[in-house]
Amino acid sequence: MKLSEFLFLGLLAVFAGATLYGSLDMPYGSEQTFGAGFVPLNMSVAVLVLGALIVFRGVRAGRADIPDPAEASGTPKGDQATSPLKGVGIVIATVALIAATIAAAHFGSLMLPLGLSMVVITALFLERGWRIGLISTAVALIVIYGIFDLWLKIPLS
Repeated sequence: MKLSEFLFLGLLAVFAGATLYGSLDMPYGSEQTFGAGFVPLNMSVAVLVLGALIVFRGVRAGRADIPDPAEASGTPKGDQATSPLKGVGIVIATVALIAATIAAAHFGSLMLPLGLSMVVITALFLERGWRIGLISTAVALIVIYGIFDLWLKIPLS
């Protein structure tokens, strides 16, 4: 696995672990519906399990970054000549964008900063393009709104 993948999964595990620890003091359920700890506890456990499965699968498959012969000889290949730490920079930029999204959510609704960060991450960092970024973000935000605001009655603003 790439260094950037390990770094991202490690930071994600720290965040999920902190969320899991914080959710242990919240009630999991109430007499009629889910409690305040239901979503953070289940989501943090799911993130930890999926992250562990990704690491296990990557290590078990023995994936390694095989350098391109042109890169190994020091010959740049046009636009593809990049720093080996490019992936780490993308991870750091993604984590910073997520932190900015969380900070911006305190000034109003969560949906606008979340949508903007999802579009940027999808279009620029994952290199999927703006159309895919906009469409996938719109679908994800509709699902998030449906789950939290309509079903669980947790306001997102």
